[in-house]
Amino acid sequence: MKKKRIGFRFWQKAFLCGLLLFLLAFDILGYVVSKQSFSLNVKYMQDEAALAQQVIAKSLYENLRNLSNKQQEINSDTMKSMVEPYAAYYSKQNVYLSLKLNDTEVFSNIPSQSALFDITEDFPEPFENVQLVYKKDISALISWHNDMVKMLIRTGVYVSLCMSAILLFLLLRLTAPFRKLNIAATEIKEGNYSKRVGIKSKDEIGEFAELFNEMADSVQEQSESRERFINNLAHEMRTPITAISGYAEILKIANVDEAEKEKALNYIINQSMRMKNMTYKLMDLAYMNHNAIEKKSLSMEDMKEIITRATATCGKDGVTFPVEVVHEEAMIYGDAVLLESLLQNFLENAVKAGGTEIRIRLDESVITIEDNGRGMDSEEVGKITEPFYRIDKSRARADGGVGLGLALCATICKIHDAKLSITSEIELG
Repeated sequence: MKKKRIGFRFWQKAFLCGLLLFLLAFDILGYVVSKQSFSLNVKYMQDEAALAQQVIAKSLYENLRNLSNKQQEINSDTMKSMVEPYAAYYSKQNVYLSLKLNDTEVFSNIPSQSALFDITEDFPEPFENVQLVYKKDISALISWHNDMVKMLIRTGVYVSLCMSAILLFLLLRLTAPFRKLNIAATEIKEGNYSKRVGIKSKDEIGEFAELFNEMADSVQEQSESRERFINNLAHEMRTPITAISGYAEILKIANVDEAEKEKALNYIINQSMRMKNMTYKLMDLAYMNHNAIEKKSLSMEDMKEIITRATATCGKDGVTFPVEVVHEEAMIYGDAVLLESLLQNFLENAVKAGGTEIRIRLDESVITIEDNGRGMDSEEVGKITEPFYRIDKSRARADGGVGLGLALCATICKIHDAKLSITSEIELG
């Protein structure tokens, strides 16, 4: 019992790969966007803070110069009173200040637990011992960035769900023809050779479906042909076997005179020869269908010798075989043995059809055989190369024919990549 493989189907693999690629692209894009947005906001706040720090530092420096010009004492209390108004004003904007004199902090309103970045600047001479520290609280920016990341995650989930539904719908729709082809192939495998797929699209799937139907036509035709062949073979074998068995029984148990005995023996011999002939032709068909042949160039003189041998085996009194060669220098490329068999079978059929003059014409690579026999209608012409097909079955059996000669000819022509064309009219001669 054949085990069925279990695994992902194509549409499932495509769905998972497509969804993973989308999620990866979306996450990377979201990360880049959020990171870039955060960096740009930080850069903007840094530029803004640097400008504000310069304004505060310049104002404090001017105040210190005024006090110095007025020869007032500059100490920690004086500096603290100078910076406190600025600190009170900017603290509303989450900006905090620290002022140092000789590395000693004289004022600071910087909170201990905050997300801060700072700008430190030393005053120019003559107040190089004064240092201003400007710090900006960016907790709101960090919180905004975190909220943005959460929003991107939520959006990614919602978009992924929508994308999954759309992708699943499209994949199921796009792969529907493959499921139809799979069902059709399964039915054909189980013996329903008439099954076809009705896919009419103009893309590669439509082309594949058309090829599939053509393949199914070929399989059905070969199956029907094989079935006809087997049925015909069984019928053809049954007739001589029954006759041989019957006459053998008569000879064994019946009291017959010499004339009847001779008649029975002749019938047994004739039917045995018929079975022998059938066997040889079947072997020839099987051999040609499964083995390569050796082709070579044959001159018109070679072809004349082949025709002479073929006519010698199938000729009878009152029948002539005139030969016409159009181009004596022409060559024919093929297998001499098979070409002789081809001509012999055609000539035998022409003789059995009652032809008295069978003309053979060689025109380069075209071989034409004409006879003045009884002929046949167009429907029979289309079936004449089928194995075991005979127009007049009673006459064919009397002649020892088994209906394989022209089937053999068709196979020989196919092997030589030649076109076999048969035309006929009833009672032409």
